[in-house]
Amino acid sequence: MKTEGIKSPSAKYHDMAGSQRIPHKNPHIQKVAVLQSKPNKEDALNLIKEIAHKVSYLMKENHFKVTNLVEFYPRDQRLLGMNVNHGSKIMLRLRCSTDEFQFLPMECIMGTMLHELTHNLFGPHDKKFYNKLDELIGRQWVIEQRGLYDTFLGNGQRLGGRANLRSNRYPMTGISTNTGIVRKRGKGVKLGSLNP
Repeated sequence: MKTEGIKSPSAKYHDMAGSQRIPHKNPHIQKVAVLQSKPNKEDALNLIKEIAHKVSYLMKENHFKVTNLVEFYPRDQRLLGMNVNHGSKIMLRLRCSTDEFQFLPMECIMGTMLHELTHNLFGPHDKKFYNKLDELIGRQWVIEQRGLYDTFLGNGQRLGGRANLRSNRYPMTGISTNTGIVRKRGKGVKLGSLNP
């Protein structure tokens, strides 16, 4: 059996952000990828990164997690997005169904992204689903108007090392949690007073 010409299903996707080392600025999405067989891959990557960045604050507020955010180009022209396993993979159509060189408007892709994020909570398209979707759309509008983003990509390390914080919290200022030290100092004085 010859396997040279066979590509794995993931071979059609390529995380260009990894090769260029440019983060997608959303700590709630692990990976973004675009279709490599389509034209204007760089524009598609920038578009999907922008979508990921714009929904970062909303995802933080709702504790949404997405493992893979990827572009897809399905044969069904009406299909704009899919959510697999409540956020394991979200697939978005970025391009017009009749012209793969032309991208859909940002508002359309954003609406699809919010729809798919709602599927992280609710599977069927019922009243609960649409109520939550309406809530997310309204909240996303407010977030965009205020320019809010969650781009905290660090580990969350405490500054100042890992010293025993119970014995002496603020050594440079003389403020301590040890009550014996506080009692020895006596009462404070009135600011501006010459009396000790």
